[in-house]
Amino acid sequence: MNRLLDGKPDRTDGALTKENIRREAGISRATLFRAPQLLEWWDEQVGARAGRTPAEFARETENNQLKAEMAELKRKLRETEKALTGAKGIIGAMQVELDQLRSTVNNAAGSKVTPLRRR
Repeated sequence: MNRLLDGKPDRTDGALTKENIRREAGISRATLFRAPQLLEWWDEQVGARAGRTPAEFARETENNQLKAEMAELKRKLRETEKALTGAKGIIGAMQVELDQLRSTVNNAAGSKVTPLRRR
């Protein structure tokens, strides 16, 4: 089955049919139809691939996975940007408070605090 779904058949023309499953596996029709769960799974797989080659289906599957990954990364980026915006606000408020404290210290009467000179 995987060979057929991957587009690499050994014993058939590659058509996605139950007859080709049987031929690829080298089993009888009766044996094939004794596995209804397997046939259900096959029908789901073939239905999902309707009208597409295995390469097209693989490309589309990969494309969908990449789109989902991109959406997740965009979500994380938005969260990070929100956190960064909040941090900018906090830093700004702290800078204002620091400036006020420096002004208070510099303007205090009889201040004994001497600012350090930069080197």
